[in-house]
Amino acid sequence: MSSTPRETFTPQMYEYDKIGLSWHPYIMFFQRKSFKSNVVNTDNNGFRLTSFKGNYYSPETIKNSDEISLIFGGSTAFGIGATDDQKTFASILSTKTNTLHLNLAGRAYSSTQELLLFKWLLSKHRKIKDVTIISGANDLFLSSIQTNSFMPSHFFGSNYQSYMEAGQLSTKRKILKIFLKNMVPKDVDWGEISFKKLVKYIFNNNYPNLNKKNLNIKSLLNISVKDAISELDSSLIFWSAMSKKLGFRLNYILQPFAPWQEKTLTHEEEALFNYLDNSIFSSNNLILKQMSKKKIYYDFTSKISLICRQYGISFIDSNELLLKEDNIKNKWLYVDRVHLTDLGYETLSNLIYKKIDQS
Repeated sequence: MSSTPRETFTPQMYEYDKIGLSWHPYIMFFQRKSFKSNVVNTDNNGFRLTSFKGNYYSPETIKNSDEISLIFGGSTAFGIGATDDQKTFASILSTKTNTLHLNLAGRAYSSTQELLLFKWLLSKHRKIKDVTIISGANDLFLSSIQTNSFMPSHFFGSNYQSYMEAGQLSTKRKILKIFLKNMVPKDVDWGEISFKKLVKYIFNNNYPNLNKKNLNIKSLLNISVKDAISELDSSLIFWSAMSKKLGFRLNYILQPFAPWQEKTLTHEEEALFNYLDNSIFSSNNLILKQMSKKKIYYDFTSKISLICRQYGISFIDSNELLLKEDNIKNKWLYVDRVHLTDLGYETLSNLIYKKIDQS
């Protein structure tokens, strides 16, 4: 049996697949705590360890007297794709700056969840030198997901909604939902809907689409830069206020996304991207393809840049940094469209360090 490109080129990804998620108040989910492997390790709360001067650190190991810097963001900031805890942004920047950078990133996190994690840390530690947020793609991705709430979407939101609603349903309504959920609109209130109305939906064809897959595909066409920026704006204004109040330097880095750089793909990248486009990950990759449009990238980047200038935040577009590096154009930097190889993390960390160090 032949191996897949993912098995051949990125065997470390299967360790990331095993980490899983755990539920937490307010932030909804986080990495599994105390995960151990030769690729990625988390502490007793689920934070990835940072390698610095021969030791490994996380929020639970620091003292109030320690001066630290912080890395926030989603899965790229977490370091998915790196073959070791030493190869993440947090570990590399710790070595380069000679200041411990704690990895406070959460996989699949939005800007709101990033902010909530900072609030949690702030109650325990306030001697902060730098905060670097490596983010952006998740807010843009989530803007394509429709929600019935006045609050913005987050990943796995439909799962949480389903669990919450299930706990309030009678046994009969739970059974009806199991068998009929794909035959009625997604926003049906299973706690209130009458049997008569259910019959009407089913037999009168009075519902938008029976095919769940098609409902997902419909959402792929609705990426909204406006909604993504609205979510970011409301978070960055708080970040800016806290940086001024607490005296730390704040950097917002738009994370790397291979299509935005018009990168010539290596043999490995081409094989991996093609495989992912036709695998169980295909629905996510279809959304990423929608995000690849240059019009979306230019609109998104220009608006983030403007917000950062207004709030006095240092803004760096990592895609622009990588695009200018001629010596890496034919190098293997990506394990998928948003996550990097060891070389990718090292290269971008060096570029970020030079840019921040000059500011």
